[in-house]
Amino acid sequence: MFTGEIKYSLGKKEAARLRYSESEDGFSLESVIVPFNHRGCGIGTSLIRRLLVLADGMEMAVLTSARPIGSVDSEKVERLVRFYEKFDFQVYERGVSAVYMKRKITA
Repeated sequence: MFTGEIKYSLGKKEAARLRYSESEDGFSLESVIVPFNHRGCGIGTSLIRRLLVLADGMEMAVLTSARPIGSVDSEKVERLVRFYEKFDFQVYERGVSAVYMKRKITA
């Protein structure tokens, strides 16, 4: 298994990061961290798109979980589900504090 990180910087100060792992079965998007004061600027979208370009080029699926950091409530989870659906992720399982999603191979 390989793990990696994609970083997004504003000037010299790091602003955001995406962590992922790769196996024979595909990629797992582990986390997307965007500082609160930078949210809504398209940084998270940019990070995810970079990972999806890599996955598409290798013809691999991507798994993730819509799981908010901090306190968990259904509104936060559903907001994350809608966010990931913009990238063609589909729900395959709902848990108590997370929704598990998969983006199929798009070659």
